[in-house]
Amino acid sequence: MQPNSQQVIDFLDQAQHPLRSEIDYLRNIINNSAPELTEHIKWNAPSFMLNGDDCITFNLPPNQKTIRLVFHQGAKKKEQPSARFISDTPDWFKWATNDRAVVTFSSKEDIKSKEEQIITLIKEWVSKN
Repeated sequence: MQPNSQQVIDFLDQAQHPLRSEIDYLRNIINNSAPELTEHIKWNAPSFMLNGDDCITFNLPPNQKTIRLVFHQGAKKKEQPSARFISDTPDWFKWATNDRAVVTFSSKEDIKSKEEQIITLIKEWVSKN
């Protein structure tokens, strides 16, 4: 799939998520920060993969008041690293395990206030995959 693939656009059009503007804004940040990623639908949400492995995936909770970006190492279980995948992260970058973190957003203003850090985190995450 190519960035901004029709599959993703069709899925989001059908979902009619109330935070669609925020989802699209984040998708553009990801596509511009890491053009080597390809975008598709996985786990009922937009997901970005590198060399066939998903590494950044949206989580769109049913309450639809927030959206999450999950930074991960794909669907297949891998050996857990002994240290966090990225050593220096802001406190809003919530680590679930050493190779999986979640960021939650509630508004476009929230995204914009963190945009430069988001770009840095995306680039670093992708470079480690």
